[in-house]
Amino acid sequence: FKQELNGGYLTYNFTLEQITNETTVPEGHLFVLGDNRHHSLDSREIGFIPIEQVVGKANIVFWPFTDIRIAK
Repeated sequence: FKQELNGGYLTYNFTLEQITNETTVPEGHLFVLGDNRHHSLDSREIGFIPIEQVVGKANIVFWPFTDIRIAK
């Protein structure tokens, strides 16, 4: 996904391989990106996250707006 805003892109283009030297996310792991990309500490900096270390649950899906719903 790439979004243009005020004549510039929100983040630079990158591939998973450019950032991690991997072509796929390892099984049992996640690659996470923060929504404030220029100031987020996310997988671009700390790498893949083991799923068992993720705490929390999504209750609402609000994007895309055409598919807002309570998560299962």
